[in-house]
Order: sequence, then C-alpha cells, then structure tokens
Amino acid sequence: MSLINEQNTKEHSYPVYGRQFKSYRWYKPIIVGVLFLAFYLAFAVILIVGVSFAASSASTPDSVIETLRSILVTNYDDLDLANAWQSVVSLGAVAVMIPALWLASVIVRDRPFSSYSSSRGGWSSRVFWKSFPVAFICISIPILIDELVYHHNIDNFQMKFSIASFAVVTILGPLQCIAEEYAFRGLLMQTFGSWFRLPVIAVILQAAVFASQHPYNTIGKIGILVSGCVFGLSAWIGRGIEASPRFISQII
Repeated sequence: MSLINEQNTKEHSYPVYGRQFKSYRWYKPIIVGVLFLAFYLAFAVILIVGVSFAASSASTPDSVIETLRSILVTNYDDLDLANAWQSVVSLGAVAVMIPALWLASVIVRDRPFSSYSSSRGGWSSRVFWKSFPVAFICISIPILIDELVYHHNIDNFQMKFSIASFAVVTILGPLQCIAEEYAFRGLLMQTFGSWFRLPVIAVILQAAVFASQHPYNTIGKIGILVSGCVFGLSAWIGRGIEASPRFISQII
C-alpha cells in the first residue's frame, strides 16, 4: 500500500497517519474497530474458559464452573498477580488485543498493521532502545525512593511470587502494555485523528476513553486521564508507540 504526499513529513504525524493511505475511507476505521472488538471478546472468552479448565484439572480441586466463577467475580483491583492462573487471565485477556487488531487489519486491508506502530513505516527498535535509558532513569528512581522510604523494613518480607507466576508476569506484562498502546494510541487515537485532522483532539479523546475503561474513583480516573494524555503525546512527538512510557515502565 502506498502513501500519498510522501514528501510531506508533517502530514505523516502519528495521530493522523491513517488518513495518508490511498485506500482510506472515513468508515473503514469503524469496520476495523468492530472486527477488533469481536475478535478481542472471542479471544478473551477462549482464554478465560481455557484457563478455567486448566486450573480445575491442575492442583486445585474446584470444578471448572467454580473456577470460572471465581475468576469472573474477582474485582479488577483484587486480582492476585502472584497467582499464575489469575495473572494469565488479567494480563492475557488484554494481550489478546494484539492478534485481534492484526486480524481486523488483515480482513479490512485498508492499511498495514505496522502503521499502528509508528508513522515511520513500522516498529523501530532503534527508537525504542534510545528511549529506554531515559525512561529507566525517570521511572526507576521514584520506585527506588519509594521502596527505601516506605518499604525499608524487610524483616517480615515474604516473596509471594512463584516461578510460574513470575514467568507469566514477565512475559505477559509487557505484552499487555503494548496491546493497550496498539488499541488506544494506535487504533483509537489514529481513528480520531483521521476524522478531526487535529492531533491534539485525538490525544484528548483517546485519553478520555482510556480513563473510562478503568474502574477507579474520580481521582483515579483523573490520574489515568493525565497518563493517557502523556502516552498520547509521547506517541505524537515520537511518531510511534515505541517510546511510550506505558510498556517501558512495565518492562522495568
């Protein structure tokens, strides 16, 4: 698929990048979005049911129905990431957004899937690794200070993570964050950008939707809204999601 205005780099700003493809039509992002949601729900259901079967047949004596019920009724903030099964569900149910969006883009064929990564023609490892040291310093220092100030007493420290749960979080944690970037800063922000042609509006709107999807109180939602704007601005300025502090922080 070729781009129009190849020489006009300003027109290739990440939030409005989807509009640059010759195959673009205003309604195509809606079709992609509908297919994306359908595939996402299907993958999430398959994952949850599969984990329920696996957990019930492993070391837990509960039936499949009981295990499934315990997973579904658990509140968002009550999920135990030290439990490998709950980690797979809580993180994996978000990570499946990646194949869901890929399938939707393949079916609609309005633009390559790589265009959701950046407006440079796809994912750039060079940009990611150039951004990593800055993110590492900005994120790790506050975490270190917090640990030293508020969690300095390690006499009663207990390691709750098992090898299995640690492996699940290590693998699925970054994938969860990358999936959210593809969904909110990629599909959603670029859809708004293609409609309104103003990146700042696209950044604000995707952040509002991002905040609405988190079941927090008002203060918590405001914090998520601000974070969503930061992630959107990061993608706008960096011309892609590679420099997003969202999943760089997760890796750290």
